[in-house]
Amino acid sequence: MDNTLMYESTRKKSKFVIFMNNNLIAIILSLIIIGTTFYNFIPRKINTLIIYLPQIILLIYGIEVLRLIKSQIYKPSKRSKYVLLLSILFIIYYLVITIYRYTNGFNAFQSNYIASIYISSLVLYFLIDSKIINTFNIFRKLLIISSLINFAQLFISYQLSSVRFSYLLLNINVYNVAMIVMMPYFIYFVMYQGEIIRNKIWIGICWLNIFFSIFFVISSGSRSGLYLLIFTILSCLILNFRNNIYRSLKSMLPFLLIALAITLLYQINFLDLRKNMARQFISITAITDVGSFPGFNPEDTTAIKEEISGSDSVRSYLWAESLHEIEKNPLFGTGKTLFIVEYDKKFVFQGAHNVFLELSLAFGIIGMLLYFSILAIPLTAMFSFQLHKKNRESWIRFSVFLISVLCLFVSSMVEPVLSMSFPVILAWLFIGLAENDRLAHEKYV
Repeated sequence: MDNTLMYESTRKKSKFVIFMNNNLIAIILSLIIIGTTFYNFIPRKINTLIIYLPQIILLIYGIEVLRLIKSQIYKPSKRSKYVLLLSILFIIYYLVITIYRYTNGFNAFQSNYIASIYISSLVLYFLIDSKIINTFNIFRKLLIISSLINFAQLFISYQLSSVRFSYLLLNINVYNVAMIVMMPYFIYFVMYQGEIIRNKIWIGICWLNIFFSIFFVISSGSRSGLYLLIFTILSCLILNFRNNIYRSLKSMLPFLLIALAITLLYQINFLDLRKNMARQFISITAITDVGSFPGFNPEDTTAIKEEISGSDSVRSYLWAESLHEIEKNPLFGTGKTLFIVEYDKKFVFQGAHNVFLELSLAFGIIGMLLYFSILAIPLTAMFSFQLHKKNRESWIRFSVFLISVLCLFVSSMVEPVLSMSFPVILAWLFIGLAENDRLAHEKYV
């Protein structure tokens, strides 16, 4: 497999640095981490600017993309033109409904943050589409970013003596989803790319990210995070299963070592690991008595059950409130995307915890269908292309992409992850890379 695959198209090469800057992805993602991790320590007006900073930068790049398209310096692919036209329509539509809400007494500005995330993240697709990039270089930068996230997560969790209530990326569930979305690419890298690159340092960094990602997801107490993690690892191991049994078993050995390491951390109850694992497994029908967990205090059983019940009731309340709000104006939405709920003895603002409800609140049913149409264009193009491909490695890359996007979609059904920058931007980043994989093997006309 060629890791430096480049595709020469009939599009004119841009001389502008935004299409040639190899650090673009790293810069944007670094700003997201800074903006969403340390904003709590900054005065409110400045912290609002920092939260919006990644979106502002991406939107500025988006304006430059439009200028280059108009001047025909950059010629997008046919399907990218459809994405572009629908994206512009989506922006115009949102501006119109914002004015409509303002003049009709609805919440005109509460959905601005969600809108800026969706609109700005689309820009990544065009930045990547503009020039086929060495996929290893992109992944290497993502690997550095994920390493920084995991280091910060360990530091913050240790300082707070808890993984579940740490605030990295605003919410532990957002961290979980981001790392689960990355997990198929981690595994693909160490099992396929690693054999060709043979760089032990990068492979070692990748395995460390796999270990910390698995540990933090398990020790977060997130039930959906645990189930998706198990699904992702098993799917990737099956996907990467070779004809050579010895090599296949050898590739599973590091995961057995990771399981052993987490077992040892469980024995010393590192970062309250026992309680959080009990929280995850208590919802499995076969396990009804968490007091039977080794080293677990039976007196905490009732407290854990109450916490789970509280978490589920909060979601039920949010879904009911969201549906009630959507009924007020189903076509265009009311713009109200946050609701006050009591959780952990505090009153906090929470989103809808469901992508369909969230989109309907922010943009209405019309806007929701429009956004999913934008998303469907590159996805259907890639799937249609793969149906005619018999190359096994191409199918594996595409399957890795599908597992990643599927995990994000499933998570978005129960978590407010799509109202956060990082997972959405990761999704469009991977869509752009997967689309490039398709374009690299397809003849341009």
